[in-house]
Amino acid sequence: MNIGQISSLRSRPLPHPRISSHICCNLDQSPRRLVSKNPVSPLRVTPPEEKGLTSFLAVSPREASGTATLARAEELCRNAVKNRDSPTDFVIGALVALECDAEKVGAAADLENLDGSWRLVFSSSAPIPQWRYIPVRENFIINVKTSRIALRSQLGFIGTDFQGSFSWDAGQHALDFGFDHLLLSVFSFKKLFKLRVPNKVYTWFYTRDGVACTRSSEGGLAMLRLDTRGHPTREDMEK
Repeated sequence: MNIGQISSLRSRPLPHPRISSHICCNLDQSPRRLVSKNPVSPLRVTPPEEKGLTSFLAVSPREASGTATLARAEELCRNAVKNRDSPTDFVIGALVALECDAEKVGAAADLENLDGSWRLVFSSSAPIPQWRYIPVRENFIINVKTSRIALRSQLGFIGTDFQGSFSWDAGQHALDFGFDHLLLSVFSFKKLFKLRVPNKVYTWFYTRDGVACTRSSEGGLAMLRLDTRGHPTREDMEK
């Protein structure tokens, strides 16, 4: 299947978004082609991902093997996390390439590897391309010991702290989580609200050297870096 034919997949039935490890392909010996590993569960691809993958493969040497292309994808993602200056279309393409051949890369997450705080760096589902590199301080915090989770954001004097619990599917490398409380902070004012929101699932297809990549059950791709502070408090986030 040629890259130019990827868009035809969007008209096919899609698998459940939670089973993203089944939404796979292989970068074969020619980096210009994608081969479906599971014809029952075809590659799910959105227009931005199609554009990004095409852009990323276009700058890969034509003689490069699939392994070399994956190594280039890893290098590009690490640079994006560190410097936040890689073209966003290329980053999306590199993420799709890593997700497609997650088994070959061999860096899918175990729960123990996710323990700690992860600074959100990049999201393919940002409302505008300029915000794909996330412009606010936002940490996704996973506490394996307590099975609790938090999403803490800070924008000026306003802070939000979504709190909840999670379960882990080791076979799918999937984190199923939901938030049950929101702590809102404005200057010294703090108020805790109860929440009832649908669960989300993050499928972690890459975790290596403090960089993690995940697919949300809502469809977006995200990239995070490990925050060396471990489980930062709200006060840490405000610094």
